[in-house]
Amino acid sequence: MRGPLPQIGNTRTYVVTDINSEIPTPIPLTDIADPNLDAKVTIIMKHAPLALFLESISAQTRINFIIREGVGKRFVKAVLTDATAREALQILLLTKDLNLERETESADD
Repeated sequence: MRGPLPQIGNTRTYVVTDINSEIPTPIPLTDIADPNLDAKVTIIMKHAPLALFLESISAQTRINFIIREGVGKRFVKAVLTDATAREALQILLLTKDLNLERETESADD
């Protein structure tokens, strides 16, 4: 018997994986202090481009995303109802082997 289902944080969101795959470790986004990440989102997509997934989060939370070249060629399948944007992004990062960095403001000299 396998261990417990891989769960994102202390939420109702679970990651569905192939029976032979490793159980992924959630990528924490708790160190990013942005109240918009805690906004609730609903995303239902079947084989949608990564950009469309992020556009959906952006439209619901007003968070902006920049997709680096080559990353946008990935496709996403997701059914998320009443999840936070933070949870949705954790799932994306986890299942697509991606990283998220917050853009920092440059100081005026």
